[in-house]
Amino acid sequence: MNVAGLVTVDVRSTLSPTQNVFDSASAKVGEVDSFDIATGWVTISSLNKQYFVPIKLITYIDPHELFLGATKEDLSATTPARPQGRRGLRAKGRAHGPSRRSRAATTADRWWSTGRR
Repeated sequence: MNVAGLVTVDVRSTLSPTQNVFDSASAKVGEVDSFDIATGWVTISSLNKQYFVPIKLITYIDPHELFLGATKEDLSATTPARPQGRRGLRAKGRAHGPSRRSRAATTADRWWSTGRR
């Protein structure tokens, strides 16, 4: 629901790896490393730390950067251990595991090696 002066954005289409991440005080926290829309978590990496942040903390997002509704200190104090969902966090926005193409290639290789040509 839009309220006067409030614009909503679909985070799924705008969130991407390597976006710069800033806290509520406009201090750089790091960059988006990975995300999983299904479980609602974003992994943010800086030089010496990783933050696991719920998507609901994003207050502003565009194709190059996003801002969180918490300070860097708040994130450090409340960042939980790596959250686990049905599929875990997605690496670079994709689910872990082989792609359809590599699974198909593996199946074809198995078939070819059985000699059923």
